[in-house]
Amino acid sequence: TVPGYVSWRNDECGSWFVKALVDVMYEQAKTEHLMDMLIEVNRRVAEDFQSRVGKNKQIPAPSCLLTRKLYFRPGL
Repeated sequence: TVPGYVSWRNDECGSWFVKALVDVMYEQAKTEHLMDMLIEVNRRVAEDFQSRVGKNKQIPAPSCLLTRKLYFRPGL
């Protein structure tokens, strides 16, 4: 999260970002590269999560210095 903002978490499921990251990696790591997966994580956190009190939202702010696409290809 950018400086001055908070990163939200659910008491039962944990961090919104980590939950979305694990889900996206599980679903897409065989076919997508890291940056496309992080874009999907951003979308999910921004659209699918909000706090119960105050209806607060969060948007991740990844920073990338990669010079190539990074694929994980689990199982290969």
